[in-house]
Amino acid sequence: MQFFIATCRMVLVNVGLLSVAGLAGCQQPSGPDVAEVKGKVVADDGPVAGVELVFKPTQGRNSIGVTSSSGDFVLDYTSDRKGAVVGKHMVSFMVPADDSDALVEEGMSKTEKAEARRRVPPRKIEHTETVEVKKGTNSFEFDLSGKL
Repeated sequence: MQFFIATCRMVLVNVGLLSVAGLAGCQQPSGPDVAEVKGKVVADDGPVAGVELVFKPTQGRNSIGVTSSSGDFVLDYTSDRKGAVVGKHMVSFMVPADDSDALVEEGMSKTEKAEARRRVPPRKIEHTETVEVKKGTNSFEFDLSGKL
């Protein structure tokens, strides 16, 4: 009889632990409402690569993204959370300088070239319009024609 009672206790404890672990895995991330934000940056000549975008909300932390070679970006709210705070944002752009290759020399390693390019400060462009991030998936296209 004691064996039966001990076995029942062990089963109940394991079921309880599994329930608590299951509930912990179902929790939503803490913090403000964050929505997915992606898009594209273009200019006169098509997509613009290497542009750092900063979405600055009226309240809360900034979100940052960098454009790929095709001009596409996805914003990061934190290192493990994509998106931006729901609400209005001002957008700024850090565009690679035209002469960022001026300090690059033949024979440099990839790391040395990247470091040399970082020494040339990028240009900052303020986007004059306010954008609104809404719940769900947001997609923006920014045209920097005439601003580069």
